[in-house]
Amino acid sequence: MAYEIERKFLVEKLSEEELLSRQSKVKEIEQCYLLPSEEFPVRRARKVTVGKHSKYFYTLKKEVKGTFVRDELEEDICESRY
Repeated sequence: MAYEIERKFLVEKLSEEELLSRQSKVKEIEQCYLLPSEEFPVRRARKVTVGKHSKYFYTLKKEVKGTFVRDELEEDICESRY
């Protein structure tokens, strides 16, 4: 299990021209949050698409008491499980 440290940043929105000049790739992300379990209050399924190729993930998270850190367990899943 990995640790996630929640951080937020304000970033300047770049123009499409600037992104293309940096050879950036477009990733479409679709996700849904599932009902919590007793052990894992955050459960998520995510689909990440680049071009015509998609990958699927299932993630479990639980907070470490008194911190901004969460235990995080993420696994690749198949499209039918998603």
